[in-house]
Amino acid sequence: MKHHHLLAFCSKSTAALFMVALLACASTGCHSTGYKKANVASQGLQYGAAEVQTEAEALQSTMQALDNLVNQPGSDLRPQFMHFSRSLDWLNACAKRTDATGKRIQKNNTAYLVKWDKEMQGMSYDYIRASSETRRKEVAGHLQALDKRFVEAQSAVQPLIDYLEDIRRALSTDLTVGGLDAAKPIVAKASDNASKLDTALASLGAELNTSGTQISSYVPESKTPRVATPAPTGSPSGTPVAEPSTNPAPAPAPAPVTAPDPGPRAEAK
Repeated sequence: MKHHHLLAFCSKSTAALFMVALLACASTGCHSTGYKKANVASQGLQYGAAEVQTEAEALQSTMQALDNLVNQPGSDLRPQFMHFSRSLDWLNACAKRTDATGKRIQKNNTAYLVKWDKEMQGMSYDYIRASSETRRKEVAGHLQALDKRFVEAQSAVQPLIDYLEDIRRALSTDLTVGGLDAAKPIVAKASDNASKLDTALASLGAELNTSGTQISSYVPESKTPRVATPAPTGSPSGTPVAEPSTNPAPAPAPAPVTAPDPGPRAEAK
């Protein structure tokens, strides 16, 4: 009997909790906010910016190590070659991580835009829906262009890595002064390509970070300019100095809001 009473009590408790949940949904509309998807996409873009920056640093380290080996060789070539080899391994690992991050960015961006479409379908006013659709097209176009630039930059990384891998193989079997002399024009070509790629990666990283901020619901704090201390009312020479104004300085203009102006309320359909 005790077990039956316990089961009955649990059933009543579960039913009560279910009713509370239904009432909560009724009061709030059980609305899933779309900005959560936006924040996930934003964090993905900013994480991608950090990954691209790390990849660029690995590229710079690899090219510096190779340049030192070929153009500033020491009495023992082995330590410099090993440093170049380890740097190239690091670049390989960074490129793989960045490729995976790019795929996650595309997935997060798609989920964000799909959620936006779903929210627009539930809108009752044509004017608001049209305004939101205009913003959606603007954001979608920017994210798609950014995804394309990400893919283009990464597609240039692997061929350069393959080129450096061939240099490593050649030097590993001919780590001599003659081998270094033969590699100099090859290394010069690699350095030229690496310089162009480094510029592209720096631009991509900056754009990823900026774009992540633009679609985030977290607004970065603006730095308030420091107000200078008023000068004293008198000078040492006795020459009178104008009194500082007692009117407070005007407040800085607020940052522009990216959301569209809803305008006058249109008639319901």
